[in-house]
Amino acid sequence: MTTGGAAPTGSSATTSTRATSVWYFAGREAPAGRLLSMSESALYGFGYKPEYYRGATERKYHLFSLDRSAVTPQPPPDYARANRDYPQNGKAELKVAPRWTHEIPLLARAMVLAGETLFVAGPPPRGLQSPLDFEGPKGGVLAADAAADGETRAQYRLDSLPAFDGMVAAGERLYLTTEDGRLLGKEDFPATWWVINVLPDGRAELVLGEGTGEGKSVRPTCKTPLPAGAWAPLAFTVDRKHRQVTCCLNGVADATTPLPPPLTGALGAPGKDLRIPSSYKPFTDLFDEFRIYTRVLSEAEVKARYGTEKRGREGTGKE
Repeated sequence: MTTGGAAPTGSSATTSTRATSVWYFAGREAPAGRLLSMSESALYGFGYKPEYYRGATERKYHLFSLDRSAVTPQPPPDYARANRDYPQNGKAELKVAPRWTHEIPLLARAMVLAGETLFVAGPPPRGLQSPLDFEGPKGGVLAADAAADGETRAQYRLDSLPAFDGMVAAGERLYLTTEDGRLLGKEDFPATWWVINVLPDGRAELVLGEGTGEGKSVRPTCKTPLPAGAWAPLAFTVDRKHRQVTCCLNGVADATTPLPPPLTGALGAPGKDLRIPSSYKPFTDLFDEFRIYTRVLSEAEVKARYGTEKRGREGTGKE
């Protein structure tokens, strides 16, 4: 890249800056990666190994950690240093040495530090060569690594890929949003199941099923889409006595759907985990509270619970 500016009469001046000069800095002088997590004393990241940042060679990734005290404030950019500090065929200098670094069996899309464990999730590394693996039909990987040395403590297969930066740890639990997007569900399909989906148009649906025959399943759906980027209290009440399902938004009934006569059995899916999310339609956000009641709440109770939660959020920026 060459830039030219005005010069005094009778002289000429040209300033030349190679775009490649910035390649040498990434990952060598400051922590760099696709994802970074921090504790009070350490920083954790996933990204290219420093010697591969140019993109002119094969891609090599690593999970790494370094002491935060080793990271010093960066001076103003001085691209002339590229040739001086990193001469051609010279020794590859690292000004930020990691405490540890490992290659791991996945390409991190989500990462969170929880106590002494670093959780990392993403597609398998073969996704670099296989679009099917990278796009997710074959699922992903969740790894639990020791924060002290990066060694893998446990590894789990995921039915779907995680959404980017879609993992959080709270209350001794790990929450992961995946690209398949089912909000939650408990399934023993095709015997019995229930799931809550968010449809492409933003409306929520509750799917209840106890078989594949006629009238053995139903899809009560809200009329109003969930608002994007806002708190959206959603409740479904399944009233067996009056044979109906009601969808409530913001404490108010939004839609009512009759239960088909053949749908009379239990929907507990015994022995199956409650999965948040499960596997189907797109939901790439988070929710902060979930309750299951073994009785039908009245519309007044649903409205009262909404009012209590709303008052607790006033002035917090989370309304």
